[in-house]
Amino acid sequence: MLAHEGGALLAKIIPEWLAGSIKPREQDHDKATYTKKVNKEDGCIDPADEPYQNFLKIRAYDSWPGAYFFTEKDGTKKRVLIKDATFENGKLIITRVLPEGKKEMDYQDFLRGL
Repeated sequence: MLAHEGGALLAKIIPEWLAGSIKPREQDHDKATYTKKVNKEDGCIDPADEPYQNFLKIRAYDSWPGAYFFTEKDGTKKRVLIKDATFENGKLIITRVLPEGKKEMDYQDFLRGL
């Protein structure tokens, strides 16, 4: 949706810009914000955190670095990449995961295999 809307906006604005009918103005530096560089560790999800915040994190880090959590089985710590999730009725619902060293699977199948 954003790509479609952005494309339509550009098609409207670029001719106005080229015609000189749009004048640039400096941003309000008092309202400008900064953030830190995103690194791989930012995608780590803590299940104890607030569900909606975790959902936003999953969406934000979808392409890179990917949202993930760690699980332990037989004394070995494994990373599990969250491939798909939804947020319904105040609950984070993880639907697809990619466990380290395995193929992508339904989250419920992953839980049964633990």
